[in-house]
Formats: sequence, structure tokens, C-alpha cells
Amino acid sequence: MTVLLGGCDFVFRIDEIAIDDGPAVVDDGNPKFEAGGWTAFEGNGILHNSVEVALDGQVERNSLIVVAVCSFPSAAAITISDSVSSTYTHAPMADGVLAQPALVASLYYAVAPQPTGALVVLAAFSGAGVESPDVRVAAYRNTAQLAPLEVAASNSMANVDTLDTSVTVSAVPALLVASTCVGGQTQAIDGYQIRALSAPNGDALGDALGGTLSDEIAVAHQMPADGLIVQLAAFHGIPAR
Repeated sequence: MTVLLGGCDFVFRIDEIAIDDGPAVVDDGNPKFEAGGWTAFEGNGILHNSVEVALDGQVERNSLIVVAVCSFPSAAAITISDSVSSTYTHAPMADGVLAQPALVASLYYAVAPQPTGALVVLAAFSGAGVESPDVRVAAYRNTAQLAPLEVAASNSMANVDTLDTSVTVSAVPALLVASTCVGGQTQAIDGYQIRALSAPNGDALGDALGGTLSDEIAVAHQMPADGLIVQLAAFHGIPAR
């Protein structure tokens, strides 16, 4: 597994993530990454019926959109949609739930049916809504247009500072997307480029490139020790042109 850097035979490109203080441009050689951020809500007890995440910059047709949601448990159903009418799929294998602290994490993905320079992703919650949802969104190029998800998994545990989860990749190249839902503050995900680290909730989203047929692992670290959910999804790639 390698972090998404230039010089790879197969590459993925992160298009843009919404970031509170503007997008940061990180030049990793080839390709160039427009790297980025998150949207997060303070743990202030307020119920939200919906959360909008506006992405800056161009999202190409057939870009992969990945949405990670972390919130407090509730009976609300989650529906993900966006401004270009992408069809989002829930990846239940990546679901994670903790009793203490009370946290629930889920993952969704879609393929953009058309290009846009102003993608807006909407996470809607039924009923009374959910408290303090943390929604992170990332867009990637050079992923498979049909059935992009290969496999996903999650792991959760109370009172830990380190936790891992793994998936078995059977086809390469694979885009690996890892996310955390934490009681403390995420410090790192070993081997992954962190694209989003929410404040004040401390949840992260990162990515790496799976270039071998093997078990791929995401090892997340947080401080202080608390409840931790780690999610990992592998998406099929296509050769870069």
C-alpha cells in the first residue's frame, strides 16, 4: 500500500473537499492534489434534519463521491443526495456502532453522472433529525464507473487509543478510503494521507493506493483513549491515461 503520490503506475486524483477556511493545494508531483477538508458541527445538542456540504472546484463526470457520516445514535434514516442527481449507495459493511461513547458511523458512495463546478451534497435525516452529525465528502477521479466498491469493513472498540480494520483486495489498482468516528481526537491513520480532520469532533478521512493483491489495513490513532470506530473501503480503479 502506498499513499497517493506521483510516480505510481495507476493514480487517483482527489478533486476537492469542502473546507471551512478554503481549499489547500498540495503538489505531490504527478498528479496534483487539491486537498482538503470537511464539514463538522459542534456537539451542542442541536438536532439537524439536514447537512449541506458544498465542494469547491470542478468535479468531472464519472468522479467517485465518497460520503462518511458520524453522529450520535438515533432512529433517523439517512438519505444522501447531491446537486447533480447522483445515485448514492449505502455500504453497510462499513457501518460501525459504539455504546460508550454513543457513536454511529456509516459510509455512502456514488458516481457523478455529469460534471459540475459547484457540487453540493445533502445528508438528510428523517424524523426529529440527529444530534451533531459530522459529514465528510471526497471526490476522486480514475475510479471504475460501474460497481466501484470492491469491499468495505469497520471495527469499533471503547477506551482505546489505537484500532485497526482490514479488507482483502482482489483487484488492483484499488483506492483505499479510511475514516474515523472518535470520542477523542484522531491523530493519524498509518500510511494514509489525511484529507479531512474535523474540528471540534476530531473525525478524519484519508486515502491511500492499494497496489498489490493482499490484505490492506487502516490503523487509526486518537488521543485521549476513548471510543473509536475505524472504517475502510476499497474501490476499483482504472489505469491512468
